[in-house]
Amino acid sequence: RRKDFTVSQALRSGINAMATICGWVVLFRILITILNSKFLTITSWEIRIPITGALELTNGCCDLIQLNSIPMRFLLFSCFVAFGGICVGLQTATVGKDVGVNYYFPGKIIQTCTTYFMSLLSIRIIFPANEQINVPFYLSSFFAVILFIALFFIKNSSNRFKNVV
Repeated sequence: RRKDFTVSQALRSGINAMATICGWVVLFRILITILNSKFLTITSWEIRIPITGALELTNGCCDLIQLNSIPMRFLLFSCFVAFGGICVGLQTATVGKDVGVNYYFPGKIIQTCTTYFMSLLSIRIIFPANEQINVPFYLSSFFAVILFIALFFIKNSSNRFKNVV
């Protein structure tokens, strides 16, 4: 039998969820500040901005203003939004722990890789030839490899549970 919630319990549960989510955001903001002050200031934007965006979506998107290339902003923004950031993933895992989030990060990786390749194609169509970007081969190779790793993980994970009664 399902336990009935009172308005007071529902309010307490909602406030607890909001505080947990805000806690993750504050924690990641502090982490990014420490990384920027200690390590990331000595690196180029090619490393710093993707790390910030992978950690926390909003901070990564705000850092895109540092780039002069609008097509590169478009590419990174698309990937940041598709992935959502580790912070959002942990928020989802914390609040949705009863639902199960076993496939969350592999699914987000697949979504991000797909978005990366679609955005590269879109850049070729949307932007004029003088604004095209040259993406290093290793970057596209990286996205292809992590796409196949995520697909392999999901395929093998789903096979483990097929014969469970």
